[in-house]
Amino acid sequence: MALIKCLECKKEISDKAKICPNCGMALKKKSNIILPLLLGIITPILIISFFLQSESESEFDYRIDKSDNSTSKERKKSNSISKTEAAYSAQKFVEKQLKAPSTAKFPSLNKANIKKSNDVYEVSSYVDSQNGFGAMIRSNYTVKISRKDNGNITLLDIKID
Repeated sequence: MALIKCLECKKEISDKAKICPNCGMALKKKSNIILPLLLGIITPILIISFFLQSESESEFDYRIDKSDNSTSKERKKSNSISKTEAAYSAQKFVEKQLKAPSTAKFPSLNKANIKKSNDVYEVSSYVDSQNGFGAMIRSNYTVKISRKDNGNITLLDIKID
């Protein structure tokens, strides 16, 4: 128990007292400033990181080439995949295999090496991302994909070096 001075009568009283026994003045407890301070710092950081994450997730949608004028029915019949669609799908399959997928940085879609053989597409490129220790590393990958009769793109094989 520590003694403090009453702000009104200036006499020493217990720090646990709610009112001064001498003058009756209500004593204010010291407010805990740590919690409001932490909330004031953490809240803006969380809001900013949310918006930055939203921007990075929509980045690939922005880069998709919309010049493919074939309808989805035509693509389903032929099981063909545009080069842009193949590169984008490969990136998404690779992203799912990474330790820190939110850190993935791919080159532009048109820089991927794409080979087609019997409706199987082999996409080769690289990705920069964090490993399990937080270090940024570059990994080469090769992904084999195809379009099934229902129109879905299916992963056949994936190799990440």
